[in-house]
Amino acid sequence: MKNEAMHERLFASRDEGKAVVRDYIETYYNKQRLHQTLGYQTPAAVEAAFPVSK
Repeated sequence: MKNEAMHERLFASRDEGKAVVRDYIETYYNKQRLHQTLGYQTPAAVEAAFPVSK
């Protein structure tokens, strides 16, 4: 995440930094980035394959 979203970047406020981290996790890390421990699938794909009963 440091290299992909924050490298050499200064934020005007803590809230701006938090927003960048939140956006990175929600739009890239969980939905696009393949995870080795999940069989090279995204967390969103794995979660969709195993819906939780409520």
